Amino acid sequence: MVDFLRTLGFNPTRFDRDVWMRMRETKDGYDYICTHVDDFKVVAKDAGMWIDRIASAFLVKSHGPRNYYLGCDYKYHDGEDMWTYGGTTYTKEAIDRVERIFGTLPKESTPLPVTELHPELDTSPLLGLDDHRKYQMLLGMLQWLVIICQPDLCNVVASLNRFGACPRETHLDLAVRTFGYLRQVPDPRIAIDHRPLVFKRTKPNYQKLIPDFLKDYPHAKEELDPKFPFSFGPVMESLFLGDSDHGHDQATRRSLTGYIGYVGSTPVTWGAHRQGAIASSTYAAEFSALRTVTEEAISLCYMLRCLGCNVPSDGSCPTKVFSDSFSIIQNCQNPAADLSKKHVAISFHLVREAIAAGIIAPYWLKGEYNISDIMTKQIPKTQFKDHCNHIFWKPDFHFHIQNRLSELDTN
Repeated sequence: MVDFLRTLGFNPTRFDRDVWMRMRETKDGYDYICTHVDDFKVVAKDAGMWIDRIASAFLVKSHGPRNYYLGCDYKYHDGEDMWTYGGTTYTKEAIDRVERIFGTLPKESTPLPVTELHPELDTSPLLGLDDHRKYQMLLGMLQWLVIICQPDLCNVVASLNRFGACPRETHLDLAVRTFGYLRQVPDPRIAIDHRPLVFKRTKPNYQKLIPDFLKDYPHAKEELDPKFPFSFGPVMESLFLGDSDHGHDQATRRSLTGYIGYVGSTPVTWGAHRQGAIASSTYAAEFSALRTVTEEAISLCYMLRCLGCNVPSDGSCPTKVFSDSFSIIQNCQNPAADLSKKHVAISFHLVREAIAAGIIAPYWLKGEYNISDIMTKQIPKTQFKDHCNHIFWKPDFHFHIQNRLSELDTN
């Protein structure tokens, strides 16, 4: 297949060797072919032509319009001229499988109970071999849902992941409970929308910070791959929201980092994980989280450029990074004792240099409006639902005047 794609003029992208691209004959953009084991997906102006070319050389069992691929259901909305995707089919099959084993599941409003729940402190009996395998099966399904389409499950998966080798009864109950939450929201969909995300609110609950770090980093600039393909199309704006929960893990006191990243108005990357080193202060935990978000922003821009997307490198369109603790950036000219730890100092300088180079632009956002909170905390169900409304597509919300972080604040 690789050699055949090369004969068609396709070349693998530098970001992902399973994504192949070729400039169109009209020189106005690229056609793409994505491969995964024995599946492939064609994104092109004339996708049928490339499918016919592939079918002439290989056995193609079935093909057709995009509707299901690797666990995701795709749907085109004529009225809004927009695609959305979600894991409806995979989620339904997963719930049916769980209910065949554990019986009918009660519906739950949040993935985890809204309490100070800490699975790492649980002392319930260890699972036997049979239940252990069931737990690993549940965890595998939840992990795949997080990967493909459900950032709202990041916190529960981050909390339960560490017990895959030695789970307890309570851990199994929490995993089963999560599928009760999936019964409550069986069809969350993400809109594929290239328009910039509008974050202006009716009240000034965010503020752009303008720290001047060029004096400290006079030679700061973004590193660019000289082999990036020529870019086409409108400018692709990106945005991240990040958060940390200091000392989240009560067994080890490791902090938790959570983030969600957008391209235009489309969530494209998200995650939650324990930090690699114990942070002795909120200051250190926040800078570690900001470093993670900065690295993800750099990686995302690299991916877009590898695909031929228009991402300016002159600092005119930096990735907007929102956090509820950016005052530490603006007021850390004298970092004092916290920089005595190497990992904190590295995070400190990496974030500041990225700002000086125009890679990211920091914004402060009120904590109650920080969507990434659902990645790191068990928050009340009303607030949890509001955050999910700003991630997942809703016809009466997403297309109300503009798509937007702004509709939440209606008081």
